Amino acid sequence: MSTITKSHWLFLGFRTILFVLAILNTYIDSLVNSTFSVVCSVGTWLFFIISMVNRLFPAKKDTASMGNQKIFKKNFIPTDVKAIKRDTKSAVIVALVWLFLNSIFAVLYFNNIIDNNFMLLLSLFYSVCDIICIVIYCPFQRWFMKNKCCTTCRIYNWDYIMMFTPLVFVPNVYNYSLFIMSLIVFIMWEVTYYRFPERFHEETNDNLKCKNCKEFMCRNKFRKVAKN
Repeated sequence: MSTITKSHWLFLGFRTILFVLAILNTYIDSLVNSTFSVVCSVGTWLFFIISMVNRLFPAKKDTASMGNQKIFKKNFIPTDVKAIKRDTKSAVIVALVWLFLNSIFAVLYFNNIIDNNFMLLLSLFYSVCDIICIVIYCPFQRWFMKNKCCTTCRIYNWDYIMMFTPLVFVPNVYNYSLFIMSLIVFIMWEVTYYRFPERFHEETNDNLKCKNCKEFMCRNKFRKVAKN
């Protein structure tokens, strides 16, 4: 198991713990004192802010997934293919599906069926699902994008903006800062894709081919490892 793969599993465990602690803090107040609650809340906010800031800069070799690092010039190894058609349709479909799903929660929220606490927990639930998509099963990959793995994923850096979508409805400086930071990560990703689509496809970026893979996440997803 590679260092990157191990980090994904660690993040899955850590985010799951955060989610469970948030449930305890929300619904079982007697088990969580106020000081511990504040520490957990600030710690969670700081964890995600630092994670998103790291997405804006190139990481050291073998410490981050090429799935999000492919946007940087240093990770682009050109092939003989010089141009490729941008994959916009699949990304738009995913965006529409995600907006539709969250619009259901928005309707429930504005009709006072669910509250701020539920939206916060939903956001943390999404954060757990995000890692599950990487290490176990990704419905966006299988149903819509049809990419072979996370390394070649067109929407890899959409994770944070999707994760923090529910926070738009919870007025709080911490929540808004998380969403704004996720929006910055998203915009940087999309602008880079528009300007340099060749960095995102294995046909034009040799660094994305299976022969150069350092993660082998496809083994975790019970998929045959290609040898190209």
